[in-house]
Amino acid sequence: MVKQIAILTIAALTALQSSAFASTGSLGKPLETIYSGKREAGWTSLSTAKVDLACDAPVHSGPHSIRVELSSGTALEFARDAFDASRYGALTFWINGGPTGGQDNLVVRGMENGQPRGASPLPKLPAGEWVQEVVTLEALGLSQEPKMTGFRIEATTAGPVPAFYVDDIRLAASTRPLGRVPLPFKVAGKPLDLTGVNLSGGEFAHPKPGESSVYGRNFMYPNESEFDYFAAHGFNIIRLPFLWEVLQPALDKPILADELKRLKSTVSCATSKGLVVLLDPHDGDRYFGKLIGSPDAPNDAFAAFWSTMATEFKNNPRVYFGLVNEPNGVSPAQWFASAQAAVYAIRKAGAKNVILVPGLDFTGGHTWLASGSAIMNKIDDPINNTLFEVHQYLDEDNSGTHPDAISATIGSERLASFTKWCRATGKRAFLGEFGVAEGKQNRAAIDDMLGYMEANRDVWAGFTYWSAGPWWGDYMYSIEPTKAGDRPQLWYLLPHLHGIGKDVDPARVGARR
Repeated sequence: MVKQIAILTIAALTALQSSAFASTGSLGKPLETIYSGKREAGWTSLSTAKVDLACDAPVHSGPHSIRVELSSGTALEFARDAFDASRYGALTFWINGGPTGGQDNLVVRGMENGQPRGASPLPKLPAGEWVQEVVTLEALGLSQEPKMTGFRIEATTAGPVPAFYVDDIRLAASTRPLGRVPLPFKVAGKPLDLTGVNLSGGEFAHPKPGESSVYGRNFMYPNESEFDYFAAHGFNIIRLPFLWEVLQPALDKPILADELKRLKSTVSCATSKGLVVLLDPHDGDRYFGKLIGSPDAPNDAFAAFWSTMATEFKNNPRVYFGLVNEPNGVSPAQWFASAQAAVYAIRKAGAKNVILVPGLDFTGGHTWLASGSAIMNKIDDPINNTLFEVHQYLDEDNSGTHPDAISATIGSERLASFTKWCRATGKRAFLGEFGVAEGKQNRAAIDDMLGYMEANRDVWAGFTYWSAGPWWGDYMYSIEPTKAGDRPQLWYLLPHLHGIGKDVDPARVGARR
């Protein structure tokens, strides 16, 4: 598949660096977490209701949630020292009505210096289902308030309220409402294990033999603020594009120590925050334009590259190895031989990390069988810890170059035959790229495709959305935040995000459930 790649001037890059993700610095943190499995430092519970801040079930993400039992005159309340609320636009949290649900008398109140300000009623809570609420600070009487101290949830009527649960409480820069799109089928109701995003920048270089790529000018990797932002929103895996040629400009020479150190530092930063990093040599199945498996880029060189990478990262189970991005223009037999050589090299180096193997024809899910990608079923992984990676765009020609999905159900339709093949062959799958522009039908198509994958979780391990990164500018699919806050498509993904939780075993996801 062909998707938009940014080719920018140095002046444009400088402008984007200062105006895109860097702009969140003017907002403070893009999100401030109040509670996510535990109460965050600086925040105090002043709750007068009966609360359990370490409830084991149900939880939305992480190890715990808050169980709340309200009675007359009591509240769930969190507070901290007065701070400037103008950095934020909304209070967001996930709430669950518990076994009975039906609570329709709850309000959220903003607090200023310990005194209540505005109030925003909550909709009736469903039974046994997590829903996200986004309450603007304006509705809480705290818009631009320099002395916000917290918030409370209380009942508007006397008498006890059936127990309910709250999780993932945050202050957000954006005030964009989440809303909901009904799905045309019943889904499992729980996100997949791996829910993530591509963080672009490392693949933007266009090196030529004998020329050096300059970090910060030709390419870049995401920084700590990027990882914090996406982790806070519930992403737990980052697909990290980079270029083989940048790390190893000559096949007869070792990988460049400084470039490897730069990549390893980026990966270490991400995994230290609990994120999984999927390494993605984003060259296609090529080295300086020469097909892997050809005399100019032989399989031995490809295997040697992956042997080095495996040796460097094998002690971190949160690092996954994606062999290449979107093989194309190569025969099934040639790509199979190249992939098999890399898999054997990785295992021979002693690495047990998850390996992602793509197919042919840009690894399209919809063309998996027609392209000859079924040959990849013969890949031998000595420890059986392999996922098959597909990309699936939803536009008119599956290319990822048009803004709109062609129907609300096109995603599930295009993935159906590949999903059936995986189940029949005992394989598991990962959706490495997909994306849409803003739009009602596009949102429905995202819900349809990810809901379909969730309903077929015996096959699907997870996904990474295409794309984010501060050099994208106004790219139609980007979910990089702007000065105005979150991009619309990020909110399309929120119901399907897992977060960093106890359910993911990063060391082994390839085996069938």
